[in-house]
Amino acid sequence: METVSTNIVGVSQEQIYKEFLRLGMEQLIAQDLSKRYYHNELTYRDLENLEKQFDIKFDNLVSKIDNVKNELNTKIDNVEKNLQKDISNLDIKIDNVEKNLNLKIDGLDTKIDNVEKNLNAKIDNVEKNLNLKIDNLDTKIDNVEKNLNAKIDNVEKNLMSLSEMLKWVL
Repeated sequence: METVSTNIVGVSQEQIYKEFLRLGMEQLIAQDLSKRYYHNELTYRDLENLEKQFDIKFDNLVSKIDNVKNELNTKIDNVEKNLQKDISNLDIKIDNVEKNLNLKIDGLDTKIDNVEKNLNAKIDNVEKNLNLKIDNLDTKIDNVEKNLNAKIDNVEKNLMSLSEMLKWVL
């Protein structure tokens, strides 16, 4: 078999071994390959086997990534649906609160209108009572004026009579 020159200056066998382990290789295989790699004893067949092994692992990783992606998409879809339901529920609650507030505001408007009507009615009653009292006072004043005029007329007549009597006497 033909060997491939693979030794890289400054890289230890231990570093190569750890890198193989990190890539998911079994310990025994990683130990053997790291030793042969370090001593430039890897063959093309070893490289092909490595390539196949990593292709399989890569395909497995791609498959796992696709599965995780699908699971995440499903979870995201579920979260989105739940959020849409929550938003819809909040919209309904807001609409209900708004309706209740509108009902309460309408109730307050009705109460204010009733209070205004009652106050207007009371003001109208007070105004009517004042007008009646003013009319009564006007009537009384007119009566007092008539009585005073009658008395003045009477006094004038008496004075005239007295004046005529005095004329006779004098």
